[in-house]
Amino acid sequence: MTIDESEYEKASLLPNRWYVILRKVDEDSFAIASYDTTLDDDQDFYEAGTVVTNGVMELIESDFERVVDAGLARLAFNEIKEDMLADEENEEVVKKHEGNNVVKVDFGAKQ
Repeated sequence: MTIDESEYEKASLLPNRWYVILRKVDEDSFAIASYDTTLDDDQDFYEAGTVVTNGVMELIESDFERVVDAGLARLAFNEIKEDMLADEENEEVVKKHEGNNVVKVDFGAKQ
């Protein structure tokens, strides 16, 4: 990133926020930057966002493999969840009423 791009990025940040920004370098790598725009000067007390932002940065720096594994697990879980929800929407619903021989089947919306 050139100095101009870096300064432009910093200038575009909104106040009272914590940012962790990942910038694509190529298909297999990225650059990471962390910004705190909260203007909190209290060194005796750290806000929750400051602690979490620093924790995320520490995990990425010290245990990158764990972060990647967790990311892959979450992506796989979300994909399976979406597939299951889509299957539920496409299933025929069969309702049986106790005490009689009536079976109601819902085939979806009428056309």
